[in-house]
Parts: sequence; structure tokens; C-alpha cells
Amino acid sequence: MKKLVEISNLFVEFKQTNKLSVHAINGVDLNIFENETIGIIGESGSGKSTLGKTLLGVNNFEGNITIFDKKLENKDQKLLRKIRKEIGVVFQEPFESLNPRMKIKDILAEPLLIHNVKLSSIELNDKLNKSLESVNLDISQLNKYPSQLSGGQQQRIGIARAIINNPKFVILDEPTSSLDLAVRNNVLKLLKQVQKEYNLTYMFISHDIHTIKNISDKIAVMYLGGIMEYGDTKKIINNPQHPYTKALLSSILPTDPEVKQDQIKLKGEIPKVTTKIKGCLFSSRCPNPTISCREKSLERKLIQVGENHFVDQCCAECK
Repeated sequence: MKKLVEISNLFVEFKQTNKLSVHAINGVDLNIFENETIGIIGESGSGKSTLGKTLLGVNNFEGNITIFDKKLENKDQKLLRKIRKEIGVVFQEPFESLNPRMKIKDILAEPLLIHNVKLSSIELNDKLNKSLESVNLDISQLNKYPSQLSGGQQQRIGIARAIINNPKFVILDEPTSSLDLAVRNNVLKLLKQVQKEYNLTYMFISHDIHTIKNISDKIAVMYLGGIMEYGDTKKIINNPQHPYTKALLSSILPTDPEVKQDQIKLKGEIPKVTTKIKGCLFSSRCPNPTISCREKSLERKLIQVGENHFVDQCCAECK
């Protein structure tokens, strides 16, 4: 499979007025392949959404990002604009991401206008109709406003807007978290259908392990802006190697109420986001710290522990 996105040694830092900096991404290495869905999971503040925004060129960064065989640069606005045409985005809150003063037809047409896609009125109508049909909505919705639609329909419009430029890559930032369970399942089925129809690659960001498990081919577990564990979904779920992954998975309620499951409670303090951590990001909460965990000069990288299964090197022994 071809690599669509290559990330190496990525750091993102936000300067504050009090001269402190928020260290949002701390040395991420990640490859994303064509037509796969990679799930990005972790607690709030782990850097999931920041990673997605950085791939869009929203955040300045240090390190290397290659998208569609093009190396991303902080100040190359021409390249960023070209790359963004190939990336769709679906946001967490559907209503807040849709302009309430615009009709659905204008909301869907906006990405085409932004990227100067030259279309006749007939071609534009064909594109609008096709995008709605792809998300199982009737073309009669085109003349409505977002407030006239249900939450599920609004998110379908968000998906239609994300695919209308025929992108290669779609970033889904908590796209189902605000929906009720029945609507959530329908939207997940729709995303799989659209992925197959348009040959899309997904980055699916979520804090919900059940959702990630059901839609992802691979999972990257994030903590304090770093990736603790990465690999095939089944291997991560069935055989977690990192203590943080084990703790996350232990929080899932079993489907059988008669089954008792012990939840792993991590001890220790979570470092402040303004603290620049050298070495292991997880050292303050590691249940079985080794010498490697305390090594401040240790290089931060993933090591292979099985086929398509990688763990942060300083925690590979902390089981």
C-alpha cells in the first residue's frame, strides 16, 4: 500500500503571553496509507485534534510532514492551498460548523468556489446532487437552512461538503460524539459507504474506544502529544502492550452486565502542558518504571513488538 501521509519527529508548540509555551505535539512519528482508516484515540488534551489541524497547515510545526508526496512547509501558502483541496474535514458539532445564514446548496458549493473549481451551472448542480445522494439525502434539502435539519442530517451535510471536491484524505474530528446512539451507528455506516465509493483515506479522531474499534483499520494511542502505541486495530484491542493503552481499554464497560471487569487506575501526576518533557512522556504515571523511563536523554520513538504493532520504546518493557 502507498503512503499517503508521512510524519516524523513532529513537534507543535503554542506560545503564550506569559512567556510559557504549551507543548501540544511531542515527537510524533506516523505513516498513513491509502484507503485505510486510522483511529487517533486518547484523553482530552492528548493532542488528537492538534495533530489533525497541523496536517491541514493550521499550526506551525517543527519536524517533517509529507502529504501526497509533497513536503509541507509552514510558510508555503501556495502549497498549503493546493494540498487543502485534497483534504476534507468533518467537525464535531455539525450545527456549529454550518453557516446558519446560508442555504445547504451554498454551503456545499463553497469549497468549490474557494478552490476556484471552474464549473458550469449544470455541472455545479450535478455535483451538488451527487454529493447529497452519496450521503443518502434528497436533493430537496438543497434549499433548506441548517436549522431546518436534524442533527444527523446536519452531519450528513458536513460529510457531503467534505467530499464534494473529491479529496484523497478526510480528517474526521469527533464526527459522531454529539449524536445519539442510533444516529451515530447510521453515520458510521455512511462513512464506510462513502469511503468505498470515493476511495478515501480517513483519520478518525475520537475518545470513544467502541467507535474507534468499529471503524478503524489501525489505531494510534496518544498521550501528552506523543504516540504510545500504534498498530492493527485487532492487535491493539486484543493484545495491548503499553500500560496507558491497557488502562484505556480497561475503562470499556463489558457488553454482558454479569461480567465484572477490573479497571486499571493509573497513579501519579499528569505533567503540565507547559512542561517540556525530556525522554518518556509517561514516566510520571508508569506503574512499572524502568531505568529507560527515567532517562531524560532517551530518544522518543516507536519500536516494533510484533507484525504491524509498535510501542513507545521506553515503555516497551513497562508491562
